[in-house]
Amino acid sequence: MLLSLALINAYGHVLVTRPSPLDTSEGGPHAVDNLAESARSPGAEKARLTMARRSRRTLVIAVTATGAALAAGGMIALSAASPPGRESAPNAGHPACGRAAAHYPSQLLGKERSSTSAEGVAIWGDGAVVLRCGTAPPKPTTDPCFNVNGVDWVLREGASDNGERVLITYGRAPAVEVTVAQASAPAGDGLADLNAAVKEIPQTAHCV
Repeated sequence: MLLSLALINAYGHVLVTRPSPLDTSEGGPHAVDNLAESARSPGAEKARLTMARRSRRTLVIAVTATGAALAAGGMIALSAASPPGRESAPNAGHPACGRAAAHYPSQLLGKERSSTSAEGVAIWGDGAVVLRCGTAPPKPTTDPCFNVNGVDWVLREGASDNGERVLITYGRAPAVEVTVAQASAPAGDGLADLNAAVKEIPQTAHCV
């Protein structure tokens, strides 16, 4: 003879129903009746309600903690992003860039150096001048190439659409790129002040 058994979870919902032979071991058929009776007892119902409340509370805490972590991660990602033109160059971690950084002046073209967390990047005047070390050296080009106190620079014509001047060292790897805002002082004065830093990167070619 078969008897249907129902397994009940903490919420009082039926999980599985399947036929089972009557127990003929110690307790006999009455053992099944006793289990069913225990499930309907006030004590068992109270235990189920308590477990349900704890499960719901645990779920709320887990969801809240996960949401907070995602929000924090989003804020970290947003704060770490650099504005366009101020992000690290592809080879910013080159040791020569580290040596050059030790010689960046505290002032450039009359502007104080600003803080930045981007590797290989130096900023003066809150963006009036932006230096990025670790860019790819320019290939032979028809753009103007000139020497400033022993350092060759290429003026990248058309590299900026907003009137900024973009200059990059020639014959040094990695290269140093300097972007000067239109309203700043003549770029040549600032390039001369960067000589000590740039000369930390050996020169292998010259303007012709």
